[in-house]
Amino acid sequence: WVIENNMPLGNKHTNKIDLYNLREVPAYNTVEGVRLRLSAATNARLHRQLFAKASIGYGFRDQKVKHREELAWSFDKKAYHEEEFPRNNIRFIHEYDIFSPGENNIRLRNDLLLISYRRSRYAMLYRQFAELNYEKETLYGLSYTLWGRASDMTSASNRFFYISQEGVEVHQEHLKVNDVGISFKYWPHQAYLQDKRQRTIVSETHPLFYLSHTVGQAKLPTRTQLYHKTELSYQQRFNLSHYGNLDIVADYQKMWNRAPFPLLPY
Repeated sequence: WVIENNMPLGNKHTNKIDLYNLREVPAYNTVEGVRLRLSAATNARLHRQLFAKASIGYGFRDQKVKHREELAWSFDKKAYHEEEFPRNNIRFIHEYDIFSPGENNIRLRNDLLLISYRRSRYAMLYRQFAELNYEKETLYGLSYTLWGRASDMTSASNRFFYISQEGVEVHQEHLKVNDVGISFKYWPHQAYLQDKRQRTIVSETHPLFYLSHTVGQAKLPTRTQLYHKTELSYQQRFNLSHYGNLDIVADYQKMWNRAPFPLLPY
């Protein structure tokens, strides 16, 4: 079960709810210390197009309860869960959890750039957000996602956000952001092995192209700041036979306006 990262609740042939992300039940980070989390999700035996997920976690150092709720509608009937290829889903998410700017970037698995990156405790945030998104995958490698999101962020180190306004530094305890965006991913000739709760990429040696644009509003103490952010990236893994793999990542990001640091390119 731990290897498969999920466990059926009840008879595995008839159950309608699974525990998932079992490998993340115990975890550790500098903000929460020891963290425990339990996650559950419905499967297609309950409904072949409507799926629900929920998780609850607790950090023993910060003594805060974290949670996440998801409700997804698949426009295609699924064999077991909504993440099966190809995705054609509309999803609502509500979450309160710790967040590190940059962690949502689309990367190849085992990317050494992210493995070697140590999160600064002073850069981590508590983030509460609600999001509505639509994701569509095609059989020829192109997928796209549209989203709208409302977020409320607070520093995890009890420090304020310092923002310069007309040459004067002001601080605020919360940073509220509303944004909408669209992203495109093109990964040609890709194939997956589908199991019960996850899918495994068969080959990662084909190039991956990613393009996204976000338009948002950051609510500051005296005004609302409009911003635009664009990202373009190319990623590819090269198999070096007995010597392992080489990952190439070229990434360009542009913030078209001034914005608070959690929104800046990373």
